[in-house]
Amino acid sequence: INLSSVPTDTTFPLISYGTGTETDGVNITRNNIYVNVSVTETNENTITFRLHNSTSQYNVTSYTGGAVRTINWTGLADATYTFNVTVNDTAGNSNTTATRTVNVDRTNPSVSFANPTPANGSSQANNNIFVNVSSSDTNGHYAFIDFDKSLVMFMQMDSLNSTGSPIDNSSYGNNGSLVGGASIVESSIFGEGAELDGVNDYIDVPDLIGDVNPNIGTMSFWVLQDNSDGNQCVFCIGDGNAYIRMQDQGFMQFRYSNSTTDDSAGIDFSSYVGKWTHLAGLWNETSVIIYVNGAFGSQVARTSSNITSAQLTNARIGSREDLGIYFNGTINEVLFFNRTLTPTEISALYNAGTTQAQNNFTGLSSSSHTFKGYAVDMAGNTNSTETRTVTIDRTNPLISYGTGTENDTANVTQSNVYVNVTVTETNFANITYLLRNDTSTVNETTYTTLVLTINWTGLALRNYTYNVSVRDSANNFNSTATRRINLSSVPTDTTFPLISYGVGTETDGINISRNNIYVNVSITET
Repeated sequence: INLSSVPTDTTFPLISYGTGTETDGVNITRNNIYVNVSVTETNENTITFRLHNSTSQYNVTSYTGGAVRTINWTGLADATYTFNVTVNDTAGNSNTTATRTVNVDRTNPSVSFANPTPANGSSQANNNIFVNVSSSDTNGHYAFIDFDKSLVMFMQMDSLNSTGSPIDNSSYGNNGSLVGGASIVESSIFGEGAELDGVNDYIDVPDLIGDVNPNIGTMSFWVLQDNSDGNQCVFCIGDGNAYIRMQDQGFMQFRYSNSTTDDSAGIDFSSYVGKWTHLAGLWNETSVIIYVNGAFGSQVARTSSNITSAQLTNARIGSREDLGIYFNGTINEVLFFNRTLTPTEISALYNAGTTQAQNNFTGLSSSSHTFKGYAVDMAGNTNSTETRTVTIDRTNPLISYGTGTENDTANVTQSNVYVNVTVTETNFANITYLLRNDTSTVNETTYTTLVLTINWTGLALRNYTYNVSVRDSANNFNSTATRRINLSSVPTDTTFPLISYGVGTETDGINISRNNIYVNVSITET
């Protein structure tokens, strides 16, 4: 028998979830998880709340004293989380709730820049910028990059003006106007869409003409074509003479014409009727290309000469002005770029969950370049990165010796070397002054502010060489020529020594009867 002063505690604490605790398997559209528990234990020691995401332990928080029964984890990223709560008593007995799973799926997709995207405000000497956009959403989403404001239309059909017409969310403001019976409906693939009846409905976007580069570009959109009866124009810029357009004539065609030559890339679209389908048309100086659902469709060589801006007279979504042909179905997410997107970018426009938006922009001019990433989910929610600016600087700094600097091979009677320079550089990073003797470095000083002079003092008398180098924030480099200087002696001493006769020295003009003469002097001289 065990006789003890206190009865042994062999009873496990009781713990259960209380009011307000997230239900197991729930999907929530907020960024917090709330847990409330009920505990029965007279000798409670600690209570521990644990939260895990899909890969690791996210948070563990313990409390003592028996007063805390709730926790609210906030600021959570979109992910699948599991949680449980454990209570321990002073005798070492413990109990744990069941583990519950919660899926946090907030409204906006996440989007950010990933390596090796250069930092905002950075400078570089190479003439390419690699932009990598990392995006995700629990549902489907697409993503893209607006580089150097090449995005001249971003019409989602979710953003409307006071009259109910769609607004352009690019930086250009090429807003549309609903014409005929065109209407905005919720039943679309990415939020809301524009429903067109194929009779007289379209969206007029007249201001787009002034911002289009007619010689290089990409148009992108989602379509739900109700039928393929007759001619149907999805997006038409220009008239029957010069035009850039996506048009179904029993065969979905992306066409580029300067009024004399028509270059057309097409695909059989019959199997896509009645299904949401992504279409993209690209053109540049050499090619006309069509993509369907992120995949290459067909391509033809561009034989027509460039269209002039003056030849493009109108822009319409769902209609071709000169023939009065109209699209029958719903159109959503209309984007127009003044550059040719890469196959990777087209894939990201179709499904960024499979292919992330990224591109290496090459052959760039020496100037500042801006870029911004976007992501849109299937509810039409949009998110974007910050706008970054990167400067391409391929010009070396200018540096030269200035007033007061000794000429090369100078011989001077001094114990210092003074150097003065002039520098021309807008993206200055640092300047370095280097002094050497015949065998080693005497001094090397680097400044990160623009210091234009240095004076090395207290030097030994010998030969020296020196130069000055400057570097900019793009790592461009330049330096002065190396100059040689000989410090041959210290400056001349012009002070005469002091000397005088001292005690015992014979007086001037004296007559003496000895056979010796004694002289004593006092001298002052360093």
